Amino acid sequence: MKAYAILRLPRCASAAFTLIELLLVLPLLADAAPLPDDWQQLTVVGGGSQSRLQPSHWPYDKYPDLPEITPKSKTTLLDVDGPGVVTLIHASKYPGGDQDKLLLRVWYDGETTPTIEMPYMDFLGDVEAKTAYFSTIYFSHVKESHNFRLPMPFRRHIRMEVENPTEDRFMGYTDVQWEKVKTMPAVTGYLRVAYRTGTPTIPEEKIEVCNINGPGAIVAHWLQIQADNPKTVNSDLICEANHEIYLDGSPTPQLEYLGTEDCYGFSWGMGGGIQSDSYAAIIRKDRWKSGGLFTMLRCRRTDKINFGASCRWVINYQNEFFSTPELTKQPRLHDRASFPMPYRSAIYYYNTKP
Repeated sequence: MKAYAILRLPRCASAAFTLIELLLVLPLLADAAPLPDDWQQLTVVGGGSQSRLQPSHWPYDKYPDLPEITPKSKTTLLDVDGPGVVTLIHASKYPGGDQDKLLLRVWYDGETTPTIEMPYMDFLGDVEAKTAYFSTIYFSHVKESHNFRLPMPFRRHIRMEVENPTEDRFMGYTDVQWEKVKTMPAVTGYLRVAYRTGTPTIPEEKIEVCNINGPGAIVAHWLQIQADNPKTVNSDLICEANHEIYLDGSPTPQLEYLGTEDCYGFSWGMGGGIQSDSYAAIIRKDRWKSGGLFTMLRCRRTDKINFGASCRWVINYQNEFFSTPELTKQPRLHDRASFPMPYRSAIYYYNTKP
């Protein structure tokens, strides 16, 4: 008999859960089932929640006073009191300049420094505003547009801002859909993003993509890596890194993927090109004469990464020698190659307020 996650809510939870409150609680419970689109959850009504939509950046018809993204400007996407949750960000492409330069900032509950601060297109999963069209459960880049569906709960207040630090004028728009709810379950975390960039020299240098304190759950992540080296033309060797995930202060990793392609749900490199199974996706692959670049994204539901006190994620190339033959039980007998590898990464996780 199928057991629904709704039956496994904590005893302290209110009996009057709304649909949106269920969407918030279920991803945070370690023993909860995934969020199925089953009729019992989809048909829940009442409970006091109310849906709302806030448009931005489009003053060309009914709302001429909406602010545009003008040179050196800051515009507000959303500035509302809670409790509530952002359920969808729908953003068009923004022609007129380099979209990669637009910055998103998010403040929860009156914080003085933003909890999320990163390029807007990167946040939406369109890394560098250059990915192919793709579709997953939380992120999609479709014709002229982006859809972001990770819930962003807030208890007292949320403010979302886009900054244009350039001299360009961008034309486009964003719709933020959110729910006003009566109460927020105590187990609900805030959406945060560990965003990192760098140019390490591999295989010598390790790459730390996150170091999170407090209880939490990782629900999505993406990684873009590149190298100007003939051995990386088809991504065959550049993805040969161990992904070591250390939970709750453990000296050894609780999760360890033996290759980047394995961490992102693929095998034997990235030779298959752009593809997705709704959870794992290769969203960009550039092949150069002397190297290449590829970008991968993964969404998690039943396989989200839960931790009680901390999470440290390291990408480790130190056991890779980029030599011929690479597949050997004694790689140190062969010559060791070394080269710089620019990367971008983002880890999306729910975490309690510090």
